[in-house]
Amino acid sequence: MKAAAALFAHAPDETRKAIRKANREMEPQIARMISQHAGAARDGSKVDFKIADSVRINTGQAGVTVVVGNVGKVGRAPIRDIVWQYEFGTNDREHRTEYLSRQRTSKKAMGVKRRTRRQLPRRTPDGRMVYPAVADIAPKLVAEWVRVIAQAVTPK
Repeated sequence: MKAAAALFAHAPDETRKAIRKANREMEPQIARMISQHAGAARDGSKVDFKIADSVRINTGQAGVTVVVGNVGKVGRAPIRDIVWQYEFGTNDREHRTEYLSRQRTSKKAMGVKRRTRRQLPRRTPDGRMVYPAVADIAPKLVAEWVRVIAQAVTPK
């Protein structure tokens, strides 16, 4: 992968353009694989599919970056604020959040306790959707780069 990135750094402009085009063609496949992983994780919640829809691939001199969560919202929150929790989960699903709430009629403050992390999956260090999908598709992406670079370097 490092060799392909090094070749990309010193490649002619038409080769770079061909690699970017190949990456754009691979983007739907990556999104489809992430959607498959999202469907398998927790029976495919709506949030998982929104995260899968927000995947973008950036190609540059340093290689390929898979960006997740820069596009879209879940409720009022941007997706980028919740990606980490849904990808890796939480250790303490029983954590209680305490705050004061006011009643409309009496204006009296009351203490409220909520288990706000119950909606999150259990902690997993390997990820649930994006990391496994990228691990599956990375060899195909590198093979596509090598094919494009070999096609550009081979004399016609």
